[in-house]
Amino acid sequence: MVQTLGEATKTLFSTIMIDPISIGLAFTAAQQAIGGIKKAIAMGKDINSLYGQFSSFFQNCDKVHVANVKLMNSTSLLSNGEIASRSLQAAMHSKALRDAEKELKEMLIWSGNKDVWDQMQAERVRMYKERAEAERKLAAANRKAQEDILQTFLVFSCFVAIAIPAFFLSLVMLSRS
Repeated sequence: MVQTLGEATKTLFSTIMIDPISIGLAFTAAQQAIGGIKKAIAMGKDINSLYGQFSSFFQNCDKVHVANVKLMNSTSLLSNGEIASRSLQAAMHSKALRDAEKELKEMLIWSGNKDVWDQMQAERVRMYKERAEAERKLAAANRKAQEDILQTFLVFSCFVAIAIPAFFLSLVMLSRS
């Protein structure tokens, strides 16, 4: 079955748990990935062999950010203290992850791989724009489909509004003859 971008996004968001423990686990995994990258670079490993750690870092960063957004959007049943605590946690995680990404960038530059960072950033921007365009097209297609359904309903309603009285009027005229 073909899955639309919107359905895929909903599936992604629904698979990310929003409890603080899951957020903490994803945050820890992102930090461990950075630690592994630091050690590998210090040992002189080739950047290309660290794809798994880079991937883990960015995927776990995304999980933390998405989960924190979901958590902040579902605060209706939380106490003021829980809201303050969770917003502080989200802010601290976001800052730590931004700092870790900056450190990752600096490690790549210092190790002579600035071109890798620049290429990754350019590809990242290209993919974000591509996703935004796909989401825009999907939203436009959904609006068009809704408009088509509404137009079909209006045409049908007009037909019924005209046909039923015309039918009964015909019956009345036939019964008089």
